[in-house]
Amino acid sequence: MSRFEQAIEVGLRQIADRATPSPDAWDSILTRIADQEPFHETEIIMLTDNTTRTKRWPLYAAAAAVAALLVGGIALLVRDDGPEAPAIPPSPTTPEVLPAPGPEAETGTLPAVGSQVAPGTYTSDASGVPVTLDLGEGSTAPWTVVSNDVNGIQLISDDTGREFMAIGRIGSWMSFDEARDEQTRGTASIAPDNVDGWIEANGIIDVDSGDVEVGGRPAKYRMVRLDTTPGATADWCPLGATADWCPLGEQPCLWAAAGSADTVAADATPIPFSRDRQHAIWLVDMGEFEPLIILGIPNLADEDAWFEDVVQPIVDSIQLGEPAPAVEGGTARVPLRMTVDSAWSGTRVDGDPDADGVTPISGQLDFTGGMTGEAMLTGERRIIPPDGDVEGTADYLFTGSIDGVGTGTFSISDEWSKINGNFSFTGDPIQITNGTDDFEGMTGTVEIVIETSTSDGPTETVTGTMTITITLPHSG
Repeated sequence: MSRFEQAIEVGLRQIADRATPSPDAWDSILTRIADQEPFHETEIIMLTDNTTRTKRWPLYAAAAAVAALLVGGIALLVRDDGPEAPAIPPSPTTPEVLPAPGPEAETGTLPAVGSQVAPGTYTSDASGVPVTLDLGEGSTAPWTVVSNDVNGIQLISDDTGREFMAIGRIGSWMSFDEARDEQTRGTASIAPDNVDGWIEANGIIDVDSGDVEVGGRPAKYRMVRLDTTPGATADWCPLGATADWCPLGEQPCLWAAAGSADTVAADATPIPFSRDRQHAIWLVDMGEFEPLIILGIPNLADEDAWFEDVVQPIVDSIQLGEPAPAVEGGTARVPLRMTVDSAWSGTRVDGDPDADGVTPISGQLDFTGGMTGEAMLTGERRIIPPDGDVEGTADYLFTGSIDGVGTGTFSISDEWSKINGNFSFTGDPIQITNGTDDFEGMTGTVEIVIETSTSDGPTETVTGTMTITITLPHSG
């Protein structure tokens, strides 16, 4: 018998010596046992490469149940009206019982694919940016490395993927049609830093969102889940009917995104998004380079507790290296987005009206401020009877420079009206099109404000402001 077992025996004998027997104690114990719910075995299995399945947990559970009954029995053996037993002083011979030491924390590079990860601090530069993070254990099992390459870091907590985390690069998000087409491959059309564009385009439910920091860099945090309304998502499974994580009957499914444009092949399968469960996304700003995405997905009953207790500490521990492309020499970049304000002034000259009362117009506007240059104006207008109001269209070709972008040309077109002397623009937001040189591929919207308008015969002198909100491909 060990010293620990001797100490337990001594303690129990001291309790028994002080106890005043109750005449109905044994009957009470039997009654309590009869009132217990039926015991159902619960199997919890920890597998490694060299272990076989066992059923030790039912034995441990049964032992715990016996221990609980013993404690209850001791309590019943003490009569309610008897004197309270004094506290048992610690035995000088009782050894201090310390918890068994756990595995020593590791520090270093993330282990090979297929390896279980001991708790520790690890670094990986698989995504082009060095990422250092503290890993504990998943709530169901130790983490196992599934991927650690250009596709990013992927971890699962066991072979069923009940807990999944990934850290990698996002090159694009799926539009409505792309997300629902089973044959979609390669890159997508929504810019990588525009996660909200993907959420809005696909009717994704935004459970929680905010602007945060990860590793000292700005990040967008989005907790999302699928809209499971019939018809809101696809009726196929991204990995087929036999996929463990999305078998038939466990839709909805969508394509979500593609990896870095520097690494994704034209026939690559997109990143899927499935089941009615919460997905936590952190989209970390990498400056001009494609953002880093951190993704957490549970298949657990208590999703909120998992995000708080397992995932958030990992995210909080992350340290990041300097921004860089997904692969050395990569050219993929996020679009350049900016808003530019400028002032303008110019003239508009009316031509001769045709037989239908439509009058051609032409003119020139000069710009100062964030846009510097000139815009040539062509268009037409007509009188609206009976009050003499005016409506028309105008096309502008701007030639010049935009601060922070460069030089080139672009076009805008608008529809306008002048009712009771007041100008307004109708229809959809005015769009920027046909960019050349440094403006090639530029898209955006235009807001025009006319501040003054003075007519002198066929010539009208006007002043105003223009605000353009632009998106420009930013290539490395």
